[in-house]
Amino acid sequence: MTNTTIGQRLKKLRGKRTQNEVSIKLGLSRGRYAHYENDRVEPDIPTIKKLATFYNVSTDYLLGYEDMDDTYEVTVAGKEVNLSSEEYLVFEEIKKHPIMFNDLQTNTEKKVKELIRMWEYTKKVREDYEAELDPDDDGMDPLPERD
Repeated sequence: MTNTTIGQRLKKLRGKRTQNEVSIKLGLSRGRYAHYENDRVEPDIPTIKKLATFYNVSTDYLLGYEDMDDTYEVTVAGKEVNLSSEEYLVFEEIKKHPIMFNDLQTNTEKKVKELIRMWEYTKKVREDYEAELDPDDDGMDPLPERD
């Protein structure tokens, strides 16, 4: 874990966006958001949750309890998108399906992350459905019977 402040982490996550752009999307005043980035004021818990959701990181990361060194930067539609290691794995899977990857090429970062979440949700629903069809199947091959 590195010794960075919440403000430093917010600046890194904001990237090339302006404080004004981010504050508008978050429903905060630009001044309030600037205070968070400059470590003048520490956000309250609901705001930390809102920031974590907006930046698609954990609250632990924002609070400095975990590092985010395992992030991947990919270029989509000419824009750089930062993905967590889990998102990157899903992204690589989506790339194997040209129709879905075409959608990624024409959408913004938010749409890319929505598509990744949708893919993960679809996989979970499919796994749940398959488990309902055969509730005794634990996913492991049965042992051969002994004579």
